[in-house]
Amino acid sequence: MIAPRARAADRLLIISNRAPYSLRRRGHATELVRSIGGLSSTLDDALRKRGGVWLAWSGSVARARRGRRRPPPRSMPVRDGGYRLRLLTLNDEQVAGYYHGLSNRSLWPLCHYFPTRAEFDEREWKVYEAVNRLFAHAASKSVPARGITWVHDFHLALVPRMLRSLRPSARIAAFWHIPFPAPAVLRIFPWAREVVIGLLGSDLIGFHTGDDATHFMECARHLADADVAFGRGEVAYHGRVTRVSSFPLGVEAKEFDRIGSDPEVLDEVRRLRLSLRMERLILAVDRLDYTKGILQRLQAYERFLAARPEWHRRVCFVQIQVPSRESVPEYRSLREQIDRAVGRISGRFSTAEWTPVRYLCHGFGRRDLAVFYRAADVLLVTPLRDGMNLVAQEFVATRGDGDGVLVLSLFAGAAERLREALLVNPYDQSAMQRAIERALVLPTVERRAAMRTMRRRVMTEDVDWWLGWFLAAAAVETSPRRARRPRSRAARR
Repeated sequence: MIAPRARAADRLLIISNRAPYSLRRRGHATELVRSIGGLSSTLDDALRKRGGVWLAWSGSVARARRGRRRPPPRSMPVRDGGYRLRLLTLNDEQVAGYYHGLSNRSLWPLCHYFPTRAEFDEREWKVYEAVNRLFAHAASKSVPARGITWVHDFHLALVPRMLRSLRPSARIAAFWHIPFPAPAVLRIFPWAREVVIGLLGSDLIGFHTGDDATHFMECARHLADADVAFGRGEVAYHGRVTRVSSFPLGVEAKEFDRIGSDPEVLDEVRRLRLSLRMERLILAVDRLDYTKGILQRLQAYERFLAARPEWHRRVCFVQIQVPSRESVPEYRSLREQIDRAVGRISGRFSTAEWTPVRYLCHGFGRRDLAVFYRAADVLLVTPLRDGMNLVAQEFVATRGDGDGVLVLSLFAGAAERLREALLVNPYDQSAMQRAIERALVLPTVERRAAMRTMRRRVMTEDVDWWLGWFLAAAAVETSPRRARRPRSRAARR
């Protein structure tokens, strides 16, 4: 079945580092394998409805050979999808400089407020520029005449301006999915001005939080000398006005609610609780990364066990840790530190009948995660910095029983919309210990009232709501007027 042809004004060009499909060889043929869940799945659905093109790196790595002509992007129709994938192949030097280097060793740590972890290499910056230019040139051939071109995340910060120079009339929107730092932090990056100016090629820039949007506007003012109207969320630069706003991302709430209410899932929940034989179950789910605060969380739990022996044999902490980038020495070292912390806690407190921490170091599918979400009395989401954090929202969406306590970092973007959670500073070990203690004894009335309010918001403001909201904003014509510089410091707030 072929999807009906979308109106030209509805068509989309999505540009991202990776696509919602991976390539798999089967005999002499190549087939597309769809990723499971997540934002890419939602954007895939949006393109199926609207039609258009998704431009991304294929994930394939070719050997760099001087003088060799670059292969054109591979164009493949998405079966029953109504749109096409255009997949770029990068060589090993490009992947090393653009992805592993500038994106992951420079921008990622700096934007998460870890400047001492950031490394800056001018050669990697040159490669990052070149790959962004490669994306922009490829995109220029697919820009919809009256639709929206949507650029995603920090890997492609320069694409909006580069594409604007190639297609001046294009309607370009960008979304930055990780934290955007304050000017004092971003200016550490040697090419901070270029990143800001690159994003200002957009008509609309979206962030998860109001703070991130404000930080970008402050950076535009201080680093690019742009004219900024904070109250209107407008940045004027070289005769163009870019709108800047927050669009907090939701999750596939209805799907998590459905899975969490499935009778077979509830049977598994009961079996899990029986197997642990604990009065209280504490859960955490993270990808392996230093930004997630896994070590600090384990240390706080250890302090709790030392200070509250009455909870021994009554509580179990399950830490699910999804492996990530373990070929990188820093991540291998982090994994080893976490392993040692788990071993120390187990060795210090375990008995023949009781293991205080269960450490599950592999990925889980959505259904299996829902079992843990429903079984948990407390979910600890305590990153040191996070753009949004969808685990917190998935937990809330799964809890159709109206129960469960969410302990949430003040430095997660989700804290802006899940204010009823127990908010905590993950750098403060005493505060973390107190939050764990309080979560375990929170009265039923209080925890149900908090969960009811959070569920109402998460179920309403889901990922489809977010998608419609952002695309509607992106479709609005940008005002041609220049933004005026606010007269006072108060006006800038």
